[in-house]
Amino acid sequence: MASHPGSQEDYANVFARLYPEFCPTQTLYLDMERDLYGRVLGLAAYWPQDEGPARFLFKHLSPGDGDRLPPDTFAQVNSMVHERRDPLTSVAVFSGRDGSQPKQQTWFEKWLGYQPFDGVPWVNFHEPLVKTCLDNEPGARDTRKAIKTCGCVRKLPKQNGVEPTSKMQLEALECEFDIHRPRAIRSAGNVYADGSTGTIEPLALARGIAGNQNVHRNIELLSRYCRYDVESLFMIAKQCNKIMSAART
Repeated sequence: MASHPGSQEDYANVFARLYPEFCPTQTLYLDMERDLYGRVLGLAAYWPQDEGPARFLFKHLSPGDGDRLPPDTFAQVNSMVHERRDPLTSVAVFSGRDGSQPKQQTWFEKWLGYQPFDGVPWVNFHEPLVKTCLDNEPGARDTRKAIKTCGCVRKLPKQNGVEPTSKMQLEALECEFDIHRPRAIRSAGNVYADGSTGTIEPLALARGIAGNQNVHRNIELLSRYCRYDVESLFMIAKQCNKIMSAART
């Protein structure tokens, strides 16, 4: 269950206001793992039109690949959506803003040197969590309050003696929709309601794979972690769609 009454409904209402034409099953869910120097170290994509394991694509550095994924890696994402039953109507990410668009959209454009899926709108699952959305209307206040007060996922401070703080991060939103990651693939730097702390550092895992360190274990962990980053967006999207459909009946 959600940690606060009305949290899911509040988020779903703001999401529907921002993206009224959104269709969960006609959306490509993307996530990029990128370091502070702009080097792309990992890429995850989830396309609901495919069946079973084919829905998820995960690309990572391999030993000998150098220090970044080449842009031609993205061709495999294009192949995922090339043959589809229904048209691609949106691309979804969870990201901060870069001006009027999601930061991850900017990252993809810089990496590729062009705008992928030209003409297809990008949907940002983080946008409903900001105080004032891009349409100059309030964000999901109840959802923000729930994340701040429930303590399901909190960020560990860098200084000793300082209390962990709640952040508007994906794992916190997942908790509001009753999606809970297994302990093995929780983010490092977070503390969780069950008292555990996260251990996954995706960039460190990606670099370890490239450096031929614990390759099979690191690929397995990073793949599971990255799959949650995109598949949980689809799960949240379906729940939002269900909430809004019920409200219209």
